[in-house]
Amino acid sequence: MSFYTRYSDSLPDEPPALVYVVSYAYDASTRQGYVYLPDSQLNKRSIWHGHGFEGNWLRATNAWRDVVTPLLAKAKTE
Repeated sequence: MSFYTRYSDSLPDEPPALVYVVSYAYDASTRQGYVYLPDSQLNKRSIWHGHGFEGNWLRATNAWRDVVTPLLAKAKTE
């Protein structure tokens, strides 16, 4: 998944810029999702989680799963 934003509302013609990337995996048998936070300068400029998070797979919260699952299903049909 990639996250984009505009850096300034005062430049409405400026295209959104890539600011954060994560990978998501879902185990349907356990209904558990996992999020991978790459150890990248791009991500660290946007959100720094502290030592031990970047570069690792982490269990996704139920809230994350509940938001992401329908988005991924929709993306598959487009």
